[in-house]
Amino acid sequence: MISLLIVAEQPAMRKGLNMRLTAEADFTVVGETGDCETALALAIAHCPDVVLVDADMAFTDGIAIAKILHSMCPKTSIVILSIRDDVFTCKRAEEAGAKAIVVKSLPTDTLLTTIRRVVGSVDFPVATQIDEEKSLAATNKEEVNSNRDMREIS
Repeated sequence: MISLLIVAEQPAMRKGLNMRLTAEADFTVVGETGDCETALALAIAHCPDVVLVDADMAFTDGIAIAKILHSMCPKTSIVILSIRDDVFTCKRAEEAGAKAIVVKSLPTDTLLTTIRRVVGSVDFPVATQIDEEKSLAATNKEEVNSNRDMREIS
């Protein structure tokens, strides 16, 4: 069973992630919070396998939280959720100790696969995960554009 902690400011995002993740037979959510202090307390109390951290919180720097979590719980894998996948964000995430960054606009299956990979594999560079996600997004975009072109022709 993979234990997860969700750190995201928006209650709707936390609830949605919690519902989706607990639908997986091999996942259990041990806590969720929108603030740094509670995140640290929950991480210390539960030592989750993975902490999902929203990088795009309005009142808190999610990547800074990830760095603190990584220093306090080095065996916990941190996955950053972000709207951005630029080089700066990826570098900050990697320097903070994150094992992966998942762009929020990607399909949920990408997040599920990423969680399983970071728990079941050796460290892999954040950039590798990003490149795979960009490739998947590009493939999906090409399929959508291809389907759109076909509809326009017919």
